Amino acid sequence: MFKRILLPTDGSALSKQAMLSGIRLAKECGAEVVGIHVVVQASTAQAWQAHAPHLVQRRRTLFDKLADDYLHEITAAATVEHVPSTVMKIHAPDPWLAIARAAEDLGCDLILMALHGWKGRRSKVPGSETIRVLLESSVPVLVHRSAEAA
Repeated sequence: MFKRILLPTDGSALSKQAMLSGIRLAKECGAEVVGIHVVVQASTAQAWQAHAPHLVQRRRTLFDKLADDYLHEITAAATVEHVPSTVMKIHAPDPWLAIARAAEDLGCDLILMALHGWKGRRSKVPGSETIRVLLESSVPVLVHRSAEAA
């Protein structure tokens, strides 16, 4: 069925639920998982507007550390389930585009990502990043909806 499943994470609780479901699916299929986190690049203009150009580097350092933490969670969960995994951090201005391109570039045959929703958990409309991935990706996308949201 699936051989390589891309698991984008933003570190949220919903994203963690999707990641765990993706790892279980990979285990059942005998697939590997590729975890990614997209660190959104801050513009230099944003830092200048705050009259603190050093904030760009501070922000990047903080967000890189958070990304490492999120990716470590994927590695740890996959290890517990004996699922082969790799993780990567991507710096890009548009998470949706980075996710779609990563799936293609890494030879993934499925993207499994969380459903956040525009209006919270009760919304039946996927969040904007999810919609953009659905529209952009040539790789099939499985949208995970938490049991709480159902």
